[in-house]
Amino acid sequence: MNDHRHARTLLLLFLLGLASACGGLNPQRTGDTIASPQPTGTPFDHPPVDWDRPLIDGVQVSMNAAANDLSFTPAYPGGVGAPSKIEVSDPSGLEPNQRALGLVYQDPSYGRFWVIEEVSETTESWLKGLASCDHSSGCEGSWSLVTLKDGTTAVDFAGSTNGVLWLYNGVRYDVFGPPATFSTDDALAVANATEAAAASSSSPSSG
Repeated sequence: MNDHRHARTLLLLFLLGLASACGGLNPQRTGDTIASPQPTGTPFDHPPVDWDRPLIDGVQVSMNAAANDLSFTPAYPGGVGAPSKIEVSDPSGLEPNQRALGLVYQDPSYGRFWVIEEVSETTESWLKGLASCDHSSGCEGSWSLVTLKDGTTAVDFAGSTNGVLWLYNGVRYDVFGPPATFSTDDALAVANATEAAAASSSSPSSG
C-alpha cells in the first residue's frame, strides 16, 4: 500500500460508506487504494459532494495533458460530448501510476455525472463482494452485479447516488451521478460507452 497517496474522491468515500462493506464493516481507504474492510462501531458520516470537483487533490488539465500525466490511456465515453472538466491527481507528489483521472460531464439527457479512472489496487473479488449487501447489518442502498455489453462483470449501486464500478485491463472505472438526474440505467449506458472506449484504446489497431 502507498500511504502517501491522496484520497481519490469525496464521493467514493461516501459510496463506500453506503456499502458499509456490508455486515457492519466499513471499507478503509489508504489514499487511492481501497484496503480490506475493517470493523467499525460508528456510523459512516456521509460527506457533502461537490459535483464540480471529482478529485480531492485534482488539478484541471487538457485532454493532451491528461494523456501525458497518466500511466494508462484515458477512456472518454462516446455519445455524451466532451467533458466539461478534466482533472488529474496533483502530479507534484505522485508517480504517474498513482494518479487518477476525473471527468465531469454535463449531458442534456444524463445531467451531471463523473467518470473516474485509475490504476486499480482493488481486486475483482472485493468489488464483487459489494453486491452482498445485507441491510439487516447496516448496508445502505441497492448493490448488484451486472454484465457490461462486452461481458465484463461490474457492480451497480442505487441510493443516495447512482453508479457503476468495474475493472478492465488493470484500470478501475467508476461512473456515478446524483439520483435526481442520473438513473441506474443512465449509469449503465455511460459505463458501456466508457468500456467501449477503453477497449478501443487498448486494441492493437488503436495505436
